[in-house]
This record gives sequence, structure tokens and C-alpha cells, in this order.
Amino acid sequence: MLAFTSKAMTHLLASGPVSERLHGALPALVVVTIAAGTGRIGTALASYASKQNHLKGVNIPIRPLSWASPADVEAAGVSWCGTR
Repeated sequence: MLAFTSKAMTHLLASGPVSERLHGALPALVVVTIAAGTGRIGTALASYASKQNHLKGVNIPIRPLSWASPADVEAAGVSWCGTR
């Protein structure tokens, strides 16, 4: 991207009519603009994905498994997992 920026600046700061300088710099300016836009979009998507990745507080009822715990624990009822 720096190479294309350099090419654009070389054309823009050269001597000659403005229309010729802009015409010469146009391809490099298009590449720089597309690269910058792609970077901005990538940053925005990464920020959005990062915010979506955080877990929200949930209340999930969990009953102890009868084969994994004594019968009196099962009679105790429902325990909770997560935030309330």
C-alpha cells in the first residue's frame, strides 16, 4: 500500500497540468482507497464478532443425574447453573 501511495504522490506532485497529474495518479489512488476500505471493513467486522463472542448470563436448570449421585441429592430438587 505504501508503494501505491508513493506512486500517487509522485504523480500528484509532478510538474504539468493538474488534469494529467490526476489522470496519472488515479490507478494508484484507486488501489489505496480499496485497500483502506478493506482494512476498515475488516476492523469493523472483527469488532462486531468480538462483541458477539461474549456469553450472556443464562439460567439453565440442571437436575442431578440419578445414576451419578445418591438418591437424596436427587430429592433436593433443581440446582442452577449460570447467573440469576
